[in-house]
Amino acid sequence: MYARLKKLPLDKVIVTLNRNESGDIDRKIELIGNLTDEQRNRLFEISNKCPIHKALMNTIKINSKLI
Repeated sequence: MYARLKKLPLDKVIVTLNRNESGDIDRKIELIGNLTDEQRNRLFEISNKCPIHKALMNTIKINSKLI
């Protein structure tokens, strides 16, 4: 969404998630396109502000009840 809004030359994004031995998640982000280092770094910063990323980084409490 950000790349489209800023009209960045981003063609494709590939995200790979793997769970490591300690239970943490290793995330690899591949940005495909004719991007400058500044654009790539900014897209990486934006990726860390994603609501899903934020939810996973914080403890999620789920309250459930059977009705």
